[in-house]
Amino acid sequence: MWRFVAAASLAAALFLAAPARADVRPAAAVALGDSMASGEGAGSYEADDACHRSAHASIRTAPLPEMPERLVLACSGATIDDTRAQLDRLREVAVGYDVRLILLSVGANDLGYHDLAVDCAKAYALLARPCHETWPDRVASAIAAVEPRLVDLVAEIRNLMYSLGYGTDSYQLYLQSYPSPVTEDMRYPALTRGLHGCPFRTDDADWVRNTVVPDVSRLYQRVAYRASVPLVDAGPALRGREACANGIAAEQEWANGVRRPWAESLHPNAVGYDQLGRCLGEEHALRFIVVECVRGQDGNLHAVRPPIPS
Repeated sequence: MWRFVAAASLAAALFLAAPARADVRPAAAVALGDSMASGEGAGSYEADDACHRSAHASIRTAPLPEMPERLVLACSGATIDDTRAQLDRLREVAVGYDVRLILLSVGANDLGYHDLAVDCAKAYALLARPCHETWPDRVASAIAAVEPRLVDLVAEIRNLMYSLGYGTDSYQLYLQSYPSPVTEDMRYPALTRGLHGCPFRTDDADWVRNTVVPDVSRLYQRVAYRASVPLVDAGPALRGREACANGIAAEQEWANGVRRPWAESLHPNAVGYDQLGRCLGEEHALRFIVVECVRGQDGNLHAVRPPIPS
């Protein structure tokens, strides 16, 4: 009997001392959310893909060499509720892959960005009042409504990953905000800028770029802190490289103006997404709580800690 007990004890000791089995699943980075995560506007979309998942989506171009697999689950036009439906696919992916990074970019469609752009274009065509006069209360109300829903969505993603055996230290979930694709400093005169894809009044473009986008960035900062996730703030990412921006040629732009198909309008172009991917890669290496994607002296986007508010 004692020999059996001794043998069993030895076997148990060897089992406990054995090294943990390595995860042989391919390491992956995943994008969830809407058009900013899918790469809308960059072209090179997956075949027969109504979601416009682009080869230039920032998750696919980000310098993340330890994650060879890049999976875009995001869909152009998705709302927060639509993104909840993407979690079923995330569950499958997280079982078959070793998910190490999730990029979440969603909320613009809940905030009413599409309708805002349409109303601003109507104001330029003298078919409506300036949107900086008619939209401030709508923007403020939408921001207040979206904030708790984003916090809840982040919690749902966390809970899903936990239920699949992922600890919070085994992957990183990043929240990403939105840039302004237009600027008040346009290289075309007001009468002709509509012909070049920028049918917006100067005062409306100024309000969107310098009030709405910063207000939305602050929304995502609050969500990031409340939900304890790092933020990639894309708010300043396209500054000086917006559609119709003064001082540059059309081929130097990082964003599309209003164009056909409409879905690609007012989104980053392929170069813009490549640059956003660069910023994401730097943020993942730096592991800051909040970074802004800012164009540096070398002409590229870099992940920079925002200044501390005074």
